[in-house]
Amino acid sequence: MNKAELAKVALDLRSAMESRGDSIDVQYLLEDQRFMRMVEDAIHERINEPVEPGFGRWMVESDIRSVKEVSANLSKFYLLLIGDDY
Repeated sequence: MNKAELAKVALDLRSAMESRGDSIDVQYLLEDQRFMRMVEDAIHERINEPVEPGFGRWMVESDIRSVKEVSANLSKFYLLLIGDDY
């Protein structure tokens, strides 16, 4: 697991989400305490082993793909969390 890369992607994701809070799907993520805790843990390199983040299905069912910068960073974040590279 590349903790430094995960931290960078998590920072980029948080920044992208904060700049696109007008999207209902982005707002959903910003209000999801479990998700935001995962982002913060990644930023501070507190995630030490791969985890199943639990939002893979939501990514497919939501319209988050219409918010390109958030969607790209979210996909990278997901892959790094589960221990894959992007």
